[in-house]
Amino acid sequence: MKSKLKYIGIGAFVGIVLVLGVAATATDFRMGRTMEILVNMVREISDSYVDVTDADKLLRDAADGMTSGLDAYTYFLDEKDLEGFEVLTTGRYAGIGSGIRQRGDTTIFAEPYKGFPADRAGIRIGDAIVEIDGKSAIGIGTDKVSEMLRGDVGSVANITFKCLADGTIRKVDIRREMIVRSGVVYSAMLNDTTGYINHADFTDNVSADFRAALEAIIASGATRVIIDERSNGGGILQEAVKILSLFLPVGTEVVEMRGRIESESRTFYTELEPIGEHLDLVVLINEGTASSSEIVAGALQDLGKATLVGRHSFGKGVVQSTRGVGYNTYLKLTTARYYLPSGRTLERETGLTPDIETIADPMSRLAYELYGRGYLDDFADVYWREHQSLTISDPTDFVITDSDWENFKTFVTSRIGDTEIDLDSSRDELSTMLAMEIILRYNYVEGVYRYSVGQDKEIEVAIAI
Repeated sequence: MKSKLKYIGIGAFVGIVLVLGVAATATDFRMGRTMEILVNMVREISDSYVDVTDADKLLRDAADGMTSGLDAYTYFLDEKDLEGFEVLTTGRYAGIGSGIRQRGDTTIFAEPYKGFPADRAGIRIGDAIVEIDGKSAIGIGTDKVSEMLRGDVGSVANITFKCLADGTIRKVDIRREMIVRSGVVYSAMLNDTTGYINHADFTDNVSADFRAALEAIIASGATRVIIDERSNGGGILQEAVKILSLFLPVGTEVVEMRGRIESESRTFYTELEPIGEHLDLVVLINEGTASSSEIVAGALQDLGKATLVGRHSFGKGVVQSTRGVGYNTYLKLTTARYYLPSGRTLERETGLTPDIETIADPMSRLAYELYGRGYLDDFADVYWREHQSLTISDPTDFVITDSDWENFKTFVTSRIGDTEIDLDSSRDELSTMLAMEIILRYNYVEGVYRYSVGQDKEIEVAIAI
């Protein structure tokens, strides 16, 4: 009865729209007609389809169909989608602070984040999750395990796990906290005058972390800075404007939004006193540089403030707004295009063109397959278990020895059962990847970045400018 009343209510609303539409435009009439047809379709499917239908699935299918002909960035968000969407935009979630991965039917701790609850509780990379709050975590997949590990701030997760170090089963109670990881994942001086900032996203307040990193490297004597925006998929536009304000005079126009309606059109100017206006800048970009990261790189290029090094960027020249559409559901909707100071916008086919273009050095098929199967992670777990007393004081000095390499070859061939596989032809590539996995287990992600910047050919190009 309730569902029929709902249909009658919607139908009545449509009828009112049509009655009032005597003086309405043709567009208003078409909108009312479309709504009525849609309501009628839902009613007929719900009442008469041969199998019982799910109202939520009907809504999802209708919403997906409605937005599929627009662009890739306009889509419907239901209640289940909201948590992931919030993490993407804010960088925050309530949990224990660890990445996880799948090994067979078991979920493994892949990276307890330094200083967060899982790390403080003694969880190590490679520890295998057995139970969470008394419920088995075997064979349920990482999505379900992730859901079980998250919860309200202050609540306790009781975790039973198999310890990689000695194979024992342990239990630990971990109090969940708000997990906030900085979008500035690494910063350092590369030499006496060159600073480096690796910038991964534009989540809420990342500009404050960027400013802190910039202040630190300026204090260390930097006269030039390499800003690494590679594979930065963007985020909050206002954070991009704040970062640009660190390098440009107050009142500089950095980006303009032009929408179909006036409220979606706006021009953004720098508002804060710069602290890095005197610096020479190089910005690294690639095909994963998109949206807000393209605004930062493109504005600095247009205004003659930075040299762009790398490969053509993604080309996402549109802006999205999130609109509530009732019952805790939302529509993420493309509402404007953005234009850089030169007046150019970015299209998917072009993106930003670097001033100095580099050649892509993609992962080989062999390395991709071994990484995808988890063999590099698994070998690094074995390495750590056998070298628990090892200390890597300087990650830049770490090397995969001949003995390590032979052990890795034996490990891989035993897993895939192919003694003829030619691993030696990819030794340099695989050794670098192995080194990063091993360093992660001793020195956290900061150690990995410290090591990897010395292996990065595009950073070498940027330093040489």
